[in-house]
Amino acid sequence: MEITGERYVPSLNGQIKYEHLHRYALCVDYVAGKSVLDIACGEGYGCALLASVAKSVLGVDINSEVVEYATKEYSTHKNVTFMVGSCDSIPLPDNSVDVVTSFETIEHHDKHEEMMQEIKRVLKPGGILIISSPNRLTYSDEPKYSNPFHVKELYYEELTALLRRYFDYVEIYGQRMAIGSFIFKLENSQANIFQAFTTDANQVKQKVSSLNAPIYFFAICSDKSLTNNPNIDSVYIDSQDDLLNWMEIGWRQTGDVLEQTRLQLQQTQSELQQCQSKLQQTQTELQQSQSQVQQTQTELQQSQSQVQQTQTELQQSQSQVQQTQTELKQSQSQVQQTQTELKQSQSQLQQTQTELKQSQSQLQQTQAELEQSQSQLQQTQTKLKELELELQQMKVNFQNTQNQVEAMETSKFWKLRTQWLKVKKFLNLVNKREMEDKPTSSRELRDVFHNFNNEDWLKVLLQSVKNPIINGIELPGFPSDEIQISSVGSTAKYNLQEAFNFYCIIKKYLSSFDQNLSSDSHVLDFGCGWGRIIRFFLKDVPIDNVYGVDVDEEMINLCRKTVKYGKYNVVNSSPPSNLPSESFDLIYAYSVFSHLNEATHIKWIEEFSRILKPNGLLIVTTRSRSHLDLCRSLREQGSHNDSHAQGLANSFVDYHAALSAYDNGKFLHEATGGGVSRPASFYGETLIPRGYVEREWTRFLIFRDFMYDSAVIPQAIIVMQKAASTIS
Repeated sequence: MEITGERYVPSLNGQIKYEHLHRYALCVDYVAGKSVLDIACGEGYGCALLASVAKSVLGVDINSEVVEYATKEYSTHKNVTFMVGSCDSIPLPDNSVDVVTSFETIEHHDKHEEMMQEIKRVLKPGGILIISSPNRLTYSDEPKYSNPFHVKELYYEELTALLRRYFDYVEIYGQRMAIGSFIFKLENSQANIFQAFTTDANQVKQKVSSLNAPIYFFAICSDKSLTNNPNIDSVYIDSQDDLLNWMEIGWRQTGDVLEQTRLQLQQTQSELQQCQSKLQQTQTELQQSQSQVQQTQTELQQSQSQVQQTQTELQQSQSQVQQTQTELKQSQSQVQQTQTELKQSQSQLQQTQTELKQSQSQLQQTQAELEQSQSQLQQTQTKLKELELELQQMKVNFQNTQNQVEAMETSKFWKLRTQWLKVKKFLNLVNKREMEDKPTSSRELRDVFHNFNNEDWLKVLLQSVKNPIINGIELPGFPSDEIQISSVGSTAKYNLQEAFNFYCIIKKYLSSFDQNLSSDSHVLDFGCGWGRIIRFFLKDVPIDNVYGVDVDEEMINLCRKTVKYGKYNVVNSSPPSNLPSESFDLIYAYSVFSHLNEATHIKWIEEFSRILKPNGLLIVTTRSRSHLDLCRSLREQGSHNDSHAQGLANSFVDYHAALSAYDNGKFLHEATGGGVSRPASFYGETLIPRGYVEREWTRFLIFRDFMYDSAVIPQAIIVMQKAASTIS
């Protein structure tokens, strides 16, 4: 197994040993007699330490070579096993361990949310997570250090926010090496606790000192209170590895190296002085030579030849001196050039750092401009939707006018045709086609249309707007255009497409979770209205297995009168209901959880968990984040004659506070009311973010998906599933 220095192994001493063993030592009191999962277990030394008191320990690491090594190295520990796996895909079932430990793992990847979701999934209710992470401020920023093995380090605020999104109780501790004075028994010490002293306001007091500027964070997390848990404030001292002594030796060695460097510098300076002395001596000798030459010239004036020869020799000596001086200047020039290049390199480094900061600033500015453009795009889309609604209303009015004209033109003809058909029937002259135009009671709707694909089924329902009898079957009818527009904003031809899109999404999730509908399936439309969605399921399941409920008695009566097929009943605004337990394979609700307040909606989620069959699906919609932009846009337009539009304009007036609350996973609701059967006591405008669903709904059901695509339907979709069986 390769030793990189980033992963601790028992053969290493020094600071890394202190830090890693101290963390595992603190876990001993938490894991006694419990099942433990150690994420990114590495060489396995920590699992072996915990196994001395734990019921069982499972070490998981992404490196198969490390897992193979740990399995062999700790094979004598019968309650320890090792597996290959990653922190965002833990190879364990739900609710399977009491404690999860994960030390120096989270900074090695950027899938922090996925890691927390997996840890929360495998922990039993009330289980404990013990996790450590480097403090980015003191580990990297302040020392200007970059660990090549780290992918994403966290600041204190980031780590705290991440953990508190998934656990109700979070305690954060700090860890770092520090110097202190220790007085312990020299031999045979049996104590496991000791006193702590610190200086407070120039007075020595007996208490544990607060830890400033920790290098690492050490966190304990749970959904249960941590008040009675073991005390974490502690000190780790290794009897075999005196870290302070080791550091002092290192300091002494560094001092020795520094002293050697100083001596070498002195020697170099001494040699330079010797060179300068030799140069001065050479110059003195040169002067002496020149004096001798002059003396020789005086003495040998009669012999010009000898004088010239002496001058030539003198010139040669001067040339050599000049050459020596030139070489010395070149050496000095090279030293100066080297120093200049060093300064240039330092200047280039500073310039590069400045350019990097400018690039980061430009990136932040670009991101801000992008967010502003997205906001403007959402406002434009909102205005476009309003124009589309107005266009649909104009189309509806035009269609109503056409229908009235057609009724006036054909009413007498239709009466004559009806009388003629009665005569022909009496005389047995009715042809086959005329017989097929009448509804057939001997066949069920599902028998005729079950094999139609979704698109063909939509075409049939669109045809039924004008021709209610198709293939001898009377299809569900429609209420008046006025009722349709008041409830969903458009008439059948247009609102059926939106209902069809939701129907197709439901069918896709049923297939994804292997819950396809059959003749034995039971379906509940919660908040069925006048039945625009429930009619799509009449081809999938027998009509006696289709149920619709609503708080509005008028809507239920409309379903019984127009849809006809299925069972329809009025329910109270708050459970319990009289629906039998574990009776439905599918419950869906369109634009219901877009309006319920927090207390009412959570009661219905609990009720759904009662009436759903095991593995049954719950698929509902709620207002999306962009709904806040719609409300703000309507406010900016001024007052509205339409009460619904004015109610939206009056909702979530503090736009930025609402956005922040939504992004932090908080439930948003404005009590606006919605008519006699929908008072403001439980009804209004509601936004349920994903974080809230994962935190609150999962107390009753399993979270499966949260999806929003305005091109399909204008609301966000939440998918939950009931467990197959209770996990102990």
